[in-house]
Amino acid sequence: MWQQAQAGKGRWRPLFTAWNAYPKRGKRWYQATVEEAPDPRLARREFPSSPEQAFEDAARGRFFKRFTAARNVAKVDVVPGWRFYRCADFGYRHAAAAWCQVSPAGLLFIVSELPLTNHTTTELAALP
Repeated sequence: MWQQAQAGKGRWRPLFTAWNAYPKRGKRWYQATVEEAPDPRLARREFPSSPEQAFEDAARGRFFKRFTAARNVAKVDVVPGWRFYRCADFGYRHAAAAWCQVSPAGLLFIVSELPLTNHTTTELAALP
């Protein structure tokens, strides 16, 4: 989808926002959060400087080098008053409908994901 949008094909338009677009993130934040992360490769994908970093390994369908539920999954409760979003997460081999909240500090929490197959982006967005 990204490559098609860059080529001007379809109805989507490319928009990339780098890690430093948020004014409170400076060089010290980047060093502590990305360069000193347990997995800097993954941290650069999460907080990219370029679209290429954001999509690194995407063609292979890989997000985590090694996934374990103990390390990568936690129960997250909905927090009243935090902003709430629905979106389509294309990080899986198949898209997932995601329900997210953003804390007052700007941290994104995935409250729930529903992996789906045979659904269009429009159908995912319309899910309750």
